[in-house]
Amino acid sequence: MESEDIARGVVFPAQIHELHQQKNMLETHRQYRRVRISRLKLQETGC
Repeated sequence: MESEDIARGVVFPAQIHELHQQKNMLETHRQYRRVRISRLKLQETGC
């Protein structure tokens, strides 16, 4: 695959968009897991 070269006008916006979407999805899953783990720990302690 050819690498991006902005000066020549070779860019891959679809791939960039897809990678950003994946990053956002992974971050959302990470936050969800963190909250779920906190909730489970609170249930264990009986608070």
